[in-house]
Amino acid sequence: MKNTLLTTLTILSLLSFSDTYAAAEDTSIIGSWEGSLMLNSDDSTNLTISFSGSEGQYSATLTSPDMGIYGMPADYVRVRGVSVTIRIQRLNLEILGTLRKDDGSDVILRIDGQWFQRSEMVPVVLLKASEPAI
Repeated sequence: MKNTLLTTLTILSLLSFSDTYAAAEDTSIIGSWEGSLMLNSDDSTNLTISFSGSEGQYSATLTSPDMGIYGMPADYVRVRGVSVTIRIQRLNLEILGTLRKDDGSDVILRIDGQWFQRSEMVPVVLLKASEPAI
């Protein structure tokens, strides 16, 4: 009887941990993502987009010392499925991205995006940063 109870409690604990881990993966966009904008063949600009919030209610900030921007908040952030939209009206900027996940899991490897500003479109790839470099 004791062994059955102990086994049951162990299984319940593992299932609980598994659910917690899966929930953390669902919100794995939270944190800092870094990349470079290739403005032309000789010029690139480093940037960091930092996401915070929780499932369904995200906020984001843009940092790019090359552009003189430090923690500028986004006016609009939407994450639906694998699609990400970020808008910063002050810059006339919209970033449309796609979350690229590891095969067979919900772990996000990168965000492949397009940086739209005025009439320009520049591709951007953002990688998760353990600690923002900028």
